[in-house]
Amino acid sequence: VLGVYSGKDIIIETQDTFSLKCTDFILDASENIDIQAGVNANLNSGMATAVNGGQDLRLKAQTLTIN
Repeated sequence: VLGVYSGKDIIIETQDTFSLKCTDFILDASENIDIQAGVNANLNSGMATAVNGGQDLRLKAQTLTIN
């Protein structure tokens, strides 16, 4: 078991790959989560993927393909 607490920011930087591997992964923020990728961002699921946009869901792209 690894426990980390900080009353301030925690910043992890690497020149190469940073990986997390586990059975279940929960990311919880009281306000915002921002995800940025310089080239590609991929979301893959083996069974099902659910997106709940709450009151407003925005998708922005030059081309949007829904299959």
